[in-house]
Amino acid sequence: ETTEGMKDVVIDIVDDVVASDTTSTIEKVDGYYGKDDVLKTSDTGKITWKFNVPVTGFYQIDIPYCQIVGKTTSIERVFSINGEIPFSEARSIVLSKVWKYDYVIDENGKESFKQDGNGNDIRPSVSEDPKWVVRTLQDANGYYTEPFEFFFQAGENTITLESTREPVVLGDIVLRPVSKKIL
Repeated sequence: ETTEGMKDVVIDIVDDVVASDTTSTIEKVDGYYGKDDVLKTSDTGKITWKFNVPVTGFYQIDIPYCQIVGKTTSIERVFSINGEIPFSEARSIVLSKVWKYDYVIDENGKESFKQDGNGNDIRPSVSEDPKWVVRTLQDANGYYTEPFEFFFQAGENTITLESTREPVVLGDIVLRPVSKKIL
């Protein structure tokens, strides 16, 4: 296996930003659902981060994020490395929102269903439940069940996220080495 010398590469979500286009609004935020030094991004535009990869190889990419309460649609981004989309599935990276059922809660903290006039349980409504989630980039359609593996050359690299739907707050992105068998 060829992960020797490889280690996680952490991209500082705030300090490693090198470019954002005029349609993108970005803002450093502290205390967002318990996390400091995070980046609030808009639902339009591109943001690029520059970072150094010490060892050439394949990496999986983890993106920590927290939704911004708003619309019911998922968060979507186009992902590119060094200015190029690595494969077609990277055109639609989906970061799912977190939802919860709105139950009736009694004075003891017990959850129960609302009931109609005949005593029948009524299905609870759902609402957004913002919390920090880490998504390993993978196929949004579920055709490929394994996380994506991205090839990076040693040295300076960039990744770009282009917003196609919904704003989001991002934490530090992590590249994790993937071991590959030598044939």
